[in-house]
Amino acid sequence: EVEVSGETVWMDMAPPKTLGILPEESWEELYGAYGLTLEDRPADLPPEIVSTGLADIMMPVRDYETLLRAVQDERTVTELSRGFDVTGVHMFCLGEEAVYCSNFAPLYDIPEECATGTSNGALTYYLYLHGMVRPEEENLFVQGEHMHRPSQIRSRLYDDGGTVTVRIGGSAVMSMRCDIKL
Repeated sequence: EVEVSGETVWMDMAPPKTLGILPEESWEELYGAYGLTLEDRPADLPPEIVSTGLADIMMPVRDYETLLRAVQDERTVTELSRGFDVTGVHMFCLGEEAVYCSNFAPLYDIPEECATGTSNGALTYYLYLHGMVRPEEENLFVQGEHMHRPSQIRSRLYDDGGTVTVRIGGSAVMSMRCDIKL
């Protein structure tokens, strides 16, 4: 479902699902693929594969400075993505007003993406499962700062007692207008 509310376009994601926490023996390689160590991981949040249409590894880092100093080894991340059958890695840290993110999908020739709805939808569900997102509250994700192309993505999660729905929203601008004749 798609809804336009003011200047925000909201879209439902595919039903969210977790595909499992990464095996602990892979964590060092994952963090090392960004020039980081396990000390850069928050102790209470594991790397986990989550999907709202496309599966990604949710990779928590301890703070904003760590997020910005991460440098991807594309070859290693490509192999990890292939091995875990995911689109890529969605690295994030919690901030006061927002969650800050960087998204990497070198397996699909995307070194870094400045805005990803499915990944932030999956991250919304991950944070919900870890008690950091409440149903119906609006969440703000800031992505793309690492590449100097910041974007703001919003999310809302709804839980009707059995079915969880994640909606992703953001502003949109008209970039082209045309008629399509069939």
